[in-house]
Amino acid sequence: MAETYLKTKGYSLENVPDDEWAVAFNHQELTRFRPNTGGYIRADAEGNQLLFNFRAGQQPFRVFSWQQIKNDRVNPEWIRDRIVLIGITAKSIKDVVNVPGIDASPSGLVYGVEINAHAVSQIISAVLDGRSLLKGLPETGEYFLIVVSGLFGISLARIFQSPGKIVFSLSIAIVMLMGISYLLLAVLGLWLPVIPAFFVLSINGASLTAANFYRYQQKLNKPLI
Repeated sequence: MAETYLKTKGYSLENVPDDEWAVAFNHQELTRFRPNTGGYIRADAEGNQLLFNFRAGQQPFRVFSWQQIKNDRVNPEWIRDRIVLIGITAKSIKDVVNVPGIDASPSGLVYGVEINAHAVSQIISAVLDGRSLLKGLPETGEYFLIVVSGLFGISLARIFQSPGKIVFSLSIAIVMLMGISYLLLAVLGLWLPVIPAFFVLSINGASLTAANFYRYQQKLNKPLI
């Protein structure tokens, strides 16, 4: 559906030279999901899969019932030059997907036709509007981020000898890590390995904080000569 619609806008589907599975619309590549993308580890990434970047809100798409169409209560401008998906949104059909990451009613349950709408909208918006597709760092980039986080935690513990100052600086560093990760995800669609970086930063900093505190206690308990 997305391909048919984009053809009317002058965009054609083409292969990516360095990846036999990847595709693009006029050089706008649809970022492929990889086995270790983001927080995934050795996931099934066969074929051409994309990470969903769901639209926000409980009803991100205009929805019409069959009764509204029969009673001529649908404005033609609402559907002209747009993709229209026809599906069933009855609870008895059980065509629902649990998606806790978006608003829905009941909580987390999204109808199958709405999932298709999210997918089509994601592809079209990426091509026409430059909306970011979700992607992860290359594996070397993820390892680099984790190593740098660990070294940063060690550096903070070396710079600030006081346990209180180390804990305070670590707290600020963790907040900055979370904030930067959120901004990159929201603006660029870049999914950083936050949890491994968080643990390495915290553990390295906390272990040296404990060592410094132990040495501090030993100095206090050392008898004066």
